[in-house]
Amino acid sequence: MKTTLKQLLLMVIFGLLIAGCDLVPGTTETQEKGDTSGAQTWIEFPQNDQVLPNEATTFVVYSTAADGAGNIVLKLDGSILPSGTQTNLSSDGSQLMVRLDQEWTPPREGEYVLEASSGSGSSSINFCIVTCNPNEASAPVLADTPTPTPTADISETPRPVTATSTATPTIKPSPTITWAPTWTPTFEPTHTFEPTYTEAPAMDLTGPNVNSAGVYWEGCSLYGTATISDPSGVIWAEFWFNHNEEGWAWILMNQNGDQWVSQVGVETGGFAGSLAYKIRTEDSYNNESWSGVFTKNYSYCGE
Repeated sequence: MKTTLKQLLLMVIFGLLIAGCDLVPGTTETQEKGDTSGAQTWIEFPQNDQVLPNEATTFVVYSTAADGAGNIVLKLDGSILPSGTQTNLSSDGSQLMVRLDQEWTPPREGEYVLEASSGSGSSSINFCIVTCNPNEASAPVLADTPTPTPTADISETPRPVTATSTATPTIKPSPTITWAPTWTPTFEPTHTFEPTYTEAPAMDLTGPNVNSAGVYWEGCSLYGTATISDPSGVIWAEFWFNHNEEGWAWILMNQNGDQWVSQVGVETGGFAGSLAYKIRTEDSYNNESWSGVFTKNYSYCGE
């Protein structure tokens, strides 16, 4: 009869397990030598009586059985832990050996009992987080400090001691100061407060107003005149004229209050003619304005 590779592997495992279970680390419950199933379950990490830091760790458990290892169940201090990650280590899918990885975060310091069981048996260990007995105080031992012996010379003249009085001191009241004003101001407003300064006028956006414009004679010399006004003030005025349609010319006018006058400078020579004229002016906000065009016909000098 031909022996297969699988049958040969099973025979080797059976031989090792039947020879004794002392080869399995961390096991507190062992298989009897008469057990032909070759089943074992042991805790690989942590080891029995191992002290671990207070941080997350991973329990590692193995289980073997000739007829296939079952699911591994972990208990911590008698309470079942949530299912971890179980891995089949047999390449042919027979589950001759399985491994369980169980993550765990310690809730406290102290000693714990971890149990692992499956259809292949069970085992348990004790381990500690930081310390096996957290109730033991670790207060430092203080050496007895001797009481210093006074070295003062008793023959020395004692210093006077200021006695502390327990009597309640009498507090003299502060003198009452009465304020007697010689007059009492009264405020009885009878009208709304008005500022004494003159408010600046609103922004002027309009040019000066030419109220009147005209001409007059002095001998045979012609003069132009105008009356101009503006809230912000008039800064200049020009007299524009066109004599006998020879073309427009202008001359700057002189101010005398609201009156502006200029000598046109036209010499008529006593002959008849015509004069067209208009006023151009500007205020302090640089607003410019023009008057309308006026016409003066004369028959001879001075008329």
